[in-house]
Amino acid sequence: MPKSKKDLNVERFPKLADALAKDKEFCSIVGRSSPDRAERLDAIIKNIAPTVEYTVSSSSHSISQNFAMHLARTPHNTLSPAAQRLQSMFLEYSQGKPRRRRSHKSVAKRIGFTGNDIHHRLGLPANIPIVELDPLHTPYPPEGHIVLERPYSSIPPPPKKRDPTCSYLYKYCQLDETMLQYTLDADKEAIFVDKTTQEPILVVIRDFAKDYFDIIQPWSLNLLHDSIDRRSHYVLRNDPGQMARTGVSPGQHSGSVFGWVRNLKKTKKATTGLEDHQYQVSSLFGFFYALVRGRMPRFAEDFEKAVLDSDTLPFDEDITFQNHPLAPPEGYISRNFSRGIHCETCWPGCPWGVYWNLARDAPNGDIGPHSGASFFNATYGIRVVNSRNTCVGWDRTLLHGTGRYEGGLVHVGLAILLSSNTKRTWEKYQARVRDGTMQEDDLLWYPGSGDEEESDDEE
Repeated sequence: MPKSKKDLNVERFPKLADALAKDKEFCSIVGRSSPDRAERLDAIIKNIAPTVEYTVSSSSHSISQNFAMHLARTPHNTLSPAAQRLQSMFLEYSQGKPRRRRSHKSVAKRIGFTGNDIHHRLGLPANIPIVELDPLHTPYPPEGHIVLERPYSSIPPPPKKRDPTCSYLYKYCQLDETMLQYTLDADKEAIFVDKTTQEPILVVIRDFAKDYFDIIQPWSLNLLHDSIDRRSHYVLRNDPGQMARTGVSPGQHSGSVFGWVRNLKKTKKATTGLEDHQYQVSSLFGFFYALVRGRMPRFAEDFEKAVLDSDTLPFDEDITFQNHPLAPPEGYISRNFSRGIHCETCWPGCPWGVYWNLARDAPNGDIGPHSGASFFNATYGIRVVNSRNTCVGWDRTLLHGTGRYEGGLVHVGLAILLSSNTKRTWEKYQARVRDGTMQEDDLLWYPGSGDEEESDDEE
């Protein structure tokens, strides 16, 4: 009577274990903990199994999990010396799981993903001072003005108007600090709330990534500089500096259409290693959003509720993070970007913008308040002196802006938000799907040559 496939696999398993034990790549992966460990081990087992006539079966476990369980149950004396060593490697990896879990939890707490003391009502850090303010009768700095934080004997020339299709702020306001209600120094944190409603209007967290910042900052800065240099155009092009959109976009002014951003140059340099570059950018936004969820859960809950209520905005299915939500699909990266005092219309129920400033440097080392680029909430007369590793969450419907950069000051950062323009074009996209003029999940790149400009979201 011929043997069953199961019986044959039992006989051939020691040969499979021996063959895998002699595969250097397989053995190098076994002892390492990484997100793609099982996937890589599975691929090698699939390739080697046919060489020993072993049949790989499908089950609820991964191929490598099945192999590890079978290997653990196989008598030690029935295996070759190489396979015995492999058996010991899998055992050591399994026994090390509790230690790795403790280590991961410790790292997550040190970074700020978990273990934060959160105010039960505000959903924001409980260890940060709360400042109550009433709105000013007359907003300051005034709307439509660029704030000068360094004294000038004569007003500098207005910024160059680079694009007539974009809004243009050209009036200057020499800052009068006596007109402000509150200045938050570079080493101070605060949760600003409206005195009447007790609702947050502005949140400033310093040392945002805690002791992990010095590890991630060099990689993050190089990545963002590279990503900005790869872009062919930016949003709000009449404002100083550069800000490029990532994720989804509503497209052109003249014919808005929901789709993935297409603002990368077509040069060889810009397209080299593009897939890996995009993955790294998404990874940085994922890390940023994990910190927002851990340290500012109020904002994360509003982001996620808005996305959920939209019948789920799309994400790039090629880029995923295990066991953790992706960041909102509308993100921005910027270098030395500033905008005068303005307000915006936002996605209903989610007025928040959150930015993380990764760098504040100057050639002469002067990065004090007179170097500019402070964040202002003009509705309540607040000035936040910026610093590196600072995260600011703000209500975008209130008047706000950034002061003029002085003395070669450099800022690099990223931000997440959900704009009303994105919501409108997403609803148009859904309507086209319903009436059959577009297929579901057919997210468009912009039609044409690829040199189109994106819509401005400031209103």
